[in-house]
Amino acid sequence: MIELLSPVNGEEFSITTEIYKEFKKREYAGEHRGTPEEAYKNMEEYFDLESDASFPASVRLVWKNTCPNAENHVTLRLASGKSMPAAVGYIKSTMYSAADDVYYADVTNLLSGEEYHWSIDGVDGGSFRTVRGEMRNMLLPVMTNVRDMGGRLNMEGKMLRQGMIYRGTAPDDLGDPDIKGSREMRKTVQEQLGIKCDIDLRAESVGKCTSSPLGDDVRYELIPFDAYGGTLNDGGRAKLRRILELIADESNYPIYYHCAAGADRTGTIGAYLDAILGMSDDEIKLNYNVTTLAVNDVRCWYDGDCGAFHDYLEETYPDLTIGERIMANLRLSGIAEETIEAIRKLLID
Repeated sequence: MIELLSPVNGEEFSITTEIYKEFKKREYAGEHRGTPEEAYKNMEEYFDLESDASFPASVRLVWKNTCPNAENHVTLRLASGKSMPAAVGYIKSTMYSAADDVYYADVTNLLSGEEYHWSIDGVDGGSFRTVRGEMRNMLLPVMTNVRDMGGRLNMEGKMLRQGMIYRGTAPDDLGDPDIKGSREMRKTVQEQLGIKCDIDLRAESVGKCTSSPLGDDVRYELIPFDAYGGTLNDGGRAKLRRILELIADESNYPIYYHCAAGADRTGTIGAYLDAILGMSDDEIKLNYNVTTLAVNDVRCWYDGDCGAFHDYLEETYPDLTIGERIMANLRLSGIAEETIEAIRKLLID
């Protein structure tokens, strides 16, 4: 006999961890300013910088099964109304307690603001929801610092479309995918993301990478890119235009764009995209700074090359918000209004 214990029907869950929530609270309070040492001086109160917290929270499904050999004969089904990769979620682990015949499965990579239905061997567990508007971090084999640009709410209260465009670390190691993980691991990544276009921002990939490690049918675009102020010269502006034109092309979706660590070059494109999509200044900075929760990738919006980029924009456009400054720089770079509007149409619900 199977008895479904939790979640109860209609229960709501957050897809972000307590560490992420604390980081976001401090970000919105304006604590993350100055050098990384200044910005994150109190981080040890809730996070060890040597660990990796760039993943989402899981939802635990719990049931009791008193049938013989129950651990070998169970089918868990989890479904949402979205017909897209990763909409169902990824079963992180399943465990069994012989003492009371209770099983549980942790599911992760769930969508923001989505209703899910679950069942065990055809026994209906009802539905639960995830909180709307939360950042959708991803748990994937081998890779870290991967997140969906969608799921969040822009300043108009509109949600960015999920499962469309992801940012993160490189899925290979300069042309040798097996250094970063087995083919089976990369298959799992692709099953979760369903990527059609891989935008590689690494200059170091030139001469080493000619195709995407995510699959032979994935379009591979190598655009060696300089972060931050590197977008302010003619060569950088041309590359920025090319990247945004790829993102404006509906046939390329879902898209994965990355550099090596998903921090600087990737973070620069993330800031440009957030500005295009109407995200608040707090969200633009958060999407950049939260890379700090990944392994060995401490970043601060006001420090180093990013700080110099911020200072340039502030001095050039002193009366504008961060998002408005980035948009002004985009237009100065010759980004066509048609490109900007196409991206908005594709990525804003």
